[in-house]
Amino acid sequence: MQLFCVYYVKIHNKPKKQTMKIKYTLPTILALALMLSTSCHKDEDHIVEEDDNGIQTINSKPEDEDPIVLKNRELLSELDGNVSDNGSFVIEQAVRAGNWEDGEYNTCSYSYISTTASGQPVWLTGRMAWPKDGDAKNIVVGCHSTITDNASCPSKSISPISECGIASAMFASNSLVVFPDYEGFGSTADRPQAYLCQEATARQVVDGIAAAREELVKRHHGSIHDGHKTVVIGYSQGAAVAMAVQKYLEQGFPGEQPKTEAIHFAGIVCADGPYDPLATIKKYVSDDRLYMPAIAPLMVKGLCETHPLLAGRYRADDFLYADFLNSGILRWIVDKTHTVNEIQQSLCDYSIDHSLGTGEYETSTGDPVFTMYGQADLHPDSHMSQTDGYIAMNVINNDNYYWRTTSGSRFAPPSQMLKKELLDFINGKSAKSDAHTNFLMALEANNMLTGWTPTHPMVVFHSKYDEVIPFVNYENAKRAFSTTAMFHGIIYNTRMIKMHNDVGLIFYALYMSNYAYSILNSKAYALEPETTIDGMY
Repeated sequence: MQLFCVYYVKIHNKPKKQTMKIKYTLPTILALALMLSTSCHKDEDHIVEEDDNGIQTINSKPEDEDPIVLKNRELLSELDGNVSDNGSFVIEQAVRAGNWEDGEYNTCSYSYISTTASGQPVWLTGRMAWPKDGDAKNIVVGCHSTITDNASCPSKSISPISECGIASAMFASNSLVVFPDYEGFGSTADRPQAYLCQEATARQVVDGIAAAREELVKRHHGSIHDGHKTVVIGYSQGAAVAMAVQKYLEQGFPGEQPKTEAIHFAGIVCADGPYDPLATIKKYVSDDRLYMPAIAPLMVKGLCETHPLLAGRYRADDFLYADFLNSGILRWIVDKTHTVNEIQQSLCDYSIDHSLGTGEYETSTGDPVFTMYGQADLHPDSHMSQTDGYIAMNVINNDNYYWRTTSGSRFAPPSQMLKKELLDFINGKSAKSDAHTNFLMALEANNMLTGWTPTHPMVVFHSKYDEVIPFVNYENAKRAFSTTAMFHGIIYNTRMIKMHNDVGLIFYALYMSNYAYSILNSKAYALEPETTIDGMY
C-alpha cells in the first residue's frame, strides 16, 4: 500500500497457556467484537525520561530539526528523469491542472508526546510544512499509507513524489501540512508497528495535529488564521486511519469528550482504504490471491503484539505457515530497512530459489510450500508460447521468462500463508481454537464502518479495479454511511490507470486537493452522493 520490515520472532520454550476449546461461528464473533474496545494492553516498557511538564516517557525526546525552505519549481526540475513513466505522467498532469502550487514553504520534522498502542507515554515524530510568508489559512493532515522501511516515514523523507511531498507542494504555500509518523517509525523505529490498531493510531495522529499547531506558533513564530479548518486525508492504510480519526474526533476517545471543535475539524478525504478488515481478508481468501503479501504478516504481527485478545498469548507462527515465515519476512519487517517493493522482490527470489511448484507440499509436515505467482514475458530465444497469465515463480521455469514488476503483476496465495484452520474459520466453519476466534474478533474490532454515524463530510474515493484493497470496502462504506448527507462516494473506473500503487499516485496528484478544498471551503454539500470517474485516467 505504498505509493511510488519481527523484530525477529523469538521462539519461547515455555508451553502455551491451555484454554478451553469452544466452537464459535463467524456471526457470533462479529457481535462480540462490537463489545470490545480496541484499547490495547499495558506493556512493560520502562520510563526513561521526564519532560518539562513532568510527563514520563518510555523514550528520549528526539533532537529538533531546523526548518528548510523548499521551492516547488526546483523540486519539479529534480523529478525530471528520476521517476517512473507513470510518475512523470501524473506529475505533468498535476502541473497542467494547476494542482501543483508555484510557491515556497518551510518544512521540518517535529516531535510530540502521545501514547503507544499499549498505553505508555511516548515521544513520536512527524513532518510539518507551512507557508514561507503569511498565515496558514487551514490545516491539512495526512495519514500515510503502508510502509515497511523507516527511511520512508514522513519525518525522514522530503521526497517530492511521496504522499507528504505531494501534499506539501499543493497546500504548504498557504496552509499548515501535518504528516505524523505512526508508532513503529521515526523516534519509535525500535518498536513494532501498531498495524490495524486504529484507535491508537488515530489518537497519535490527533495528538500530532495539536502539537504541530503549537510548534508552528511557539517555535517557528508562525501563525494560523483564526477561522482555519482542518481536513484529514489518506490513501490505503492511511485512508482507514483518516476514517478512524474522524470517528474518534466526533464521538470521543474512550472516557473523553469529542475534539472536533478543538481542532476545527471539517471532514476527511480518503481513498482505497481497508475500512472493513474482515471483509478485506475474506476477499483475499475467496480469491486466494494477495497482491501485497507483506500485508499478511504485518496484520498478524500487529494484532498479536497490540490487541488485548492476542497480545502475550499468540505469535505469528500460530497463524502463518512455517515455509512462508522461513522466507525471512518477519525479520525484514522488524529491520525496517526494506521497502514494500523490496520485500515483494525478496519473496519472489525466495519462491524462485526453493519452490517445488504449484500444488507441491513438504513431505515432512504436509504444509504448503510458499510460492509467488507472476506475469511474464518470454525470452526472445524461448520456444515456449507467449502468455499473459500468472505462472508459479520457481526454478523450473525461471530461465524462460522475463518477470514483470508492475503493480498487480505478482501475487501470493493466502492458502500458502495463512494456516488452514484459520482459513476454514474465515470461510464459515466452526472455530477449532480460541486463537482463531480471537484473531477475527480483533480484526472486527478495527472495523471503521460500525458503531458510529459521521457528522462531518467524508469523501470516499475507490478504484473499482484495486487489486490490493478490494472494492468491497467502498461498497460496505456506502452501505454504512450513504443514508447520511455526509457521505460522498467517488468510484474511479478508468481505462489507463487501475492498479493500487498507480491509483494512489494519481489520487494525490490529481484528485485529492480538489476534494480537500471543497471541504475546507464548505462546499462539500455540492458534491453528489456518488460520482463515477470514467475516461483514460
